[in-house]
Formats: sequence, C-alpha cells, structure tokens
Amino acid sequence: MNGGAIYSNGTQGAANFFQAWHQFWKATMVETGQHFDQPALNHALATADFGFIWLPGKFNAQVHARPGTALDGIIWHFYTSDHHISPRTVMDLLMEELKQTPGKNDKRVQQLCSRIHPWIVREPVAWYAVRSMISNMELLNGDRWERLWLSGQRRIVLRRWLFQGRDFLRKCASGAKRIIRLRIKEN
Repeated sequence: MNGGAIYSNGTQGAANFFQAWHQFWKATMVETGQHFDQPALNHALATADFGFIWLPGKFNAQVHARPGTALDGIIWHFYTSDHHISPRTVMDLLMEELKQTPGKNDKRVQQLCSRIHPWIVREPVAWYAVRSMISNMELLNGDRWERLWLSGQRRIVLRRWLFQGRDFLRKCASGAKRIIRLRIKEN
C-alpha cells in the first residue's frame, strides 16, 4: 500500500497505529540507512488490530511516477525521493514564490488547485508531452522523452530524436536498396 493520504478518526487505536508505524520506520532506518516509510507503513497495517478502508487512487495521484492519475487527482502527490529528473510543475513555482515572500497566498493556492494538471506548459511540444504522459496510467520511466522535455532537458530529447530519425532513414534506405535489387533481378 502507498500512504499518500491517510485520514484517521483520532481514536486510541489510530494513535497506537501511528506510533507503531513510527517505531517500525525508525527501526528500518537504523537497520538499512534508508528513509522510506512505505515498508514500515505496510508492516504496521499488517499487524494492526483494526480495519481500514482503501481510498481510490485519485486521493494519491502520483504526478511524477504515474502522470495519468493527475487528471482525476483530488490530491496531487509530489515526492522528491525519485532519483530521476522531474518535470517542473506549478507546485515548484508556488514553493519558490513562497520562499521569496513567506506568508499565506490563498489566491495562488486556489489557482493551483483549480488546474486540470500540474505541469508547466508554454509551447506546443510541452502540450504534446503532457498529453502523451497522461494517456499512460503506468509508471513513467525516468528517461522518457516527455519527462525530460518538461524538466528542461530538451537537448537530450532533440539529440535522441535526431539519432532515431537517422536510424529510421538508414532502415528506409536499406529497404529501398533491397527493393531496387529485387526489381533489377526481375528485369
């Protein structure tokens, strides 16, 4: 289970669960040196003496990992433990803005929440990249062109496209040569 959003009723059982989760997390951190909370969460759930309800995926729309979930997302889940380059989002801009001018900025937060998707789109290729990303509900590989393009790594993408185009043209030329040889043999 992924714990992007957890709602608790505030009972003693819930408090015990959160305490157990924290203890499992600390033990795992000491043992492995890793700060990941999901294994500890799943262990705490497996040993819990109460029931829980799974929330639909839209309550944990993993924007960078599964961009297709962002369109229906109620809670956009941004995390930075991913070691890949991540596309810039309006959340990044808002965080930068809040660092510059601390304090409440309700209007900007409302604007962010009213968006269909969180990515910054300023030109047609970026629109195409977003459209391509959100059509895929699976995990988005860190080196996919869409992710690279939206993170500003456009030279890498263009270089790939040039090499792919070159390889495509070579295959076409090779195929054309075969057709010409066959026609010459026929004549």
